[in-house]
Amino acid sequence: MTTPRRDSTPSPELNPATDALRQRIIEETRKRTGKTPYDWQVQVTLDKLAGKDTFVIAGTGAGKSLTFAMVPFMVPKSITWLLAPLNYIEEQLVKDMEKWGVPAVAINQNSNWEEEKRNILRGKYQVVISSPEAFLSVDRLRNILTSPELEGYQHFGTADEAHVIHTWGTGFRVDYGRVGNLRAIIYNVPFSAVTATATPAIKKSIIECLHLGKQRELAEINLGNYRDNIEYSVHLMKGGSESYEELFQFFPDPNNIPKTLIFVDRTHDTHVIATKLRKHLGIEGTPHWDKVRPYHANRAQSGKDRCAEDFKNGKCNAIPSTEALTMGANFDDVELVIQLPAPNSAVTHVQRIGRGGRTSGTRCRGVMMVTPNQYQRAIQLCADIKDMQPDDLLNAKVEEEDLDELEGVLAGEQTQATDNNGAMDEPSDEDAKKSSKTGLRAINLHVARFITTKTCRTKVLDDIFKNPEHISCYEAGTCDLCVARRARDEAANETDTHTQERALKREEIEVQLDARGEAIEEPKRKRAPRADNRTGKELQRFVDRLKQWRRKVFRAEAETGYLGIEDIMTDKAMEAIAKCKSIKNILDLDRLEPPWPQRVRWGGEVVGIVLELTGTIEEEKHKATEAEQEQKEAERREKDERRKAEKEAKRLAQQQEREAKRATNVPRHTPTSNIHTPPQAGPSNQTPGGSFGPAIVAQSPARVVIGPDGRSRAILATPTSHQVNSYIPVQQQATPHTPPIPRPPPFARSIGYSTPTPHPNPAYMAHPPPYIPRPPFAYSMPYVTPQAHPRAGLTRLTPQHPIVISI
Repeated sequence: MTTPRRDSTPSPELNPATDALRQRIIEETRKRTGKTPYDWQVQVTLDKLAGKDTFVIAGTGAGKSLTFAMVPFMVPKSITWLLAPLNYIEEQLVKDMEKWGVPAVAINQNSNWEEEKRNILRGKYQVVISSPEAFLSVDRLRNILTSPELEGYQHFGTADEAHVIHTWGTGFRVDYGRVGNLRAIIYNVPFSAVTATATPAIKKSIIECLHLGKQRELAEINLGNYRDNIEYSVHLMKGGSESYEELFQFFPDPNNIPKTLIFVDRTHDTHVIATKLRKHLGIEGTPHWDKVRPYHANRAQSGKDRCAEDFKNGKCNAIPSTEALTMGANFDDVELVIQLPAPNSAVTHVQRIGRGGRTSGTRCRGVMMVTPNQYQRAIQLCADIKDMQPDDLLNAKVEEEDLDELEGVLAGEQTQATDNNGAMDEPSDEDAKKSSKTGLRAINLHVARFITTKTCRTKVLDDIFKNPEHISCYEAGTCDLCVARRARDEAANETDTHTQERALKREEIEVQLDARGEAIEEPKRKRAPRADNRTGKELQRFVDRLKQWRRKVFRAEAETGYLGIEDIMTDKAMEAIAKCKSIKNILDLDRLEPPWPQRVRWGGEVVGIVLELTGTIEEEKHKATEAEQEQKEAERREKDERRKAEKEAKRLAQQQEREAKRATNVPRHTPTSNIHTPPQAGPSNQTPGGSFGPAIVAQSPARVVIGPDGRSRAILATPTSHQVNSYIPVQQQATPHTPPIPRPPPFARSIGYSTPTPHPNPAYMAHPPPYIPRPPFAYSMPYVTPQAHPRAGLTRLTPQHPIVISI
């Protein structure tokens, strides 16, 4: 059968270049929908009417579906062949078209094919929606596309959610890879590709597959997928993908359940999450159990329709879902979208998060829950990207066996949901790329960058999808990092109310003084002394302690995915706090440069840490000083003991030497012939207590001294203990011979020799004797005049004076 040539060039009266046509499009759209179309929607319609191929990138909820109906508004006798990837999207589009007054039909497993085939050939529908499998099948729509009954209609081709041509066309649904064959079936028909998520590689793949711009001009409109009412965030999980209890933190109030979509990759997870969430909210087994319901492709179509309808009407508050609701689902007032665990691509994440915030004035939070294994994988992928390096504080070490246990996949095969046209609602677990160890879908570099960035998550998405310029994420608060950074900056810029009051008071005083012609006398300010900063090992110790505190706070805040590691405390602020020794209270943090924005929130904790560590260091220094002093004292005592031991050894050696010399030295004595020996009288000559004794005299060396009266005296130089209180008679003049002075007795060695004190009687010693050693006992008593003895010629010897013998 020859394919009829269809020329869809609009008639001259529909010249798209005129302002009149543009105005007609706006008025007709406002009449049908009650809304004024955006300029880009009008431009897409004009390009289609002009016979151009179009490629539109617009964010989720931007109004792409309306462009499918605006052409039928202007060309009543036209048919738009619309490709949709999921049955739910097909049914949703049919309802939207009928709401706007455009007859439409969805050809899928729920359709009465024979009846709908006749209606299409009669021209009943302006929009026919189905899957690429149905359009390429000879048993379905392919023969209708070439039917002669439709030659009089103007045809348009459109691929909704066109990014799946690239993501699904190579494996999951190969017919999407052959969708470009439609250009040969409906020849010379303008074709349009519409998506919210197209990276440069995906865009190139779509254009090549659909042969856009080859037969006619290609008009591209790229609005990007940025939305200022969605806040992206990342939650770092403590457990694996089956740690469902970590979802409970997002549902703190059972009486106020936010409208939530929870996307998972496995059908089994939807039921487990629904059951656990019901128990957490206390609605399990109650009439309100249906506030949380699972949704996946294996459910009956009636159950899926009822679940989606109740979710729209508010009867159901939370839906754990698989891929079946990822694209095209249009729900109002969705406040929270959770992805558990991280998806395999940024395209999937943006599509899923895009299900929320589709109503004007509704703000949605999109949370990506990342398992420890996925975070480690993200770090490895981003290791060579300089501006995306993750903070080393987050490199938590997780054992591989723990990850296998946490992230293990339940045994059993997942079935595919396939309708009678060959289309599937979601990819099976076997078709998805998975990690060989964990069974989870592997993340790509785009997702890894989104997870590990420390700057802005929206910026990463802009770079991935090449989004045009838009309002700053910092101003709009569309990612958790920028929200935290703005909160930090606002805290830093807060003005002290007391400062404001003082400024106002000063202004009032200045006005009053100006009225009197006076001025405020500024007091001389003393220059603040330069702070003594910490350096070296002490500084590093404070920095390490503050890093430990920052890691702890970050992990606590990571449960909400709100603050980044730098938002808690920057490295510069940390260094300034660690250096300053003058921090005593929270007010001291206000004087630091650069300022720490979060000092109002965590200043008390940080000051406590600084003071505690300061006290610890001071105590350690005190203990070190005491230990050093004790060591020095011990060394001193050891030195003194060693010196005493050496001295004592030296003394003993000298004593031994003297004793040895004394033993070998024979003393010289005065000849006994010159000394009169009195008669022996009893035993006193043998004992110290006796009065006479030749032994004593013989053992007492003496010398002769001539006195002033011409008489000679014999003087004993050094009396011994035996000579004390002894009487020595002298009868004749001694020989003028001076014997050597013997060594002092042992008891005088420690005192030494000294010059004797002059005698009080000058007549007694007109001529003092030469150097005479003094016995020790002579120091304690003065010299006295020798006492006269009853016997003539004898003198009593006393310990107080030298021994003088009269001749």
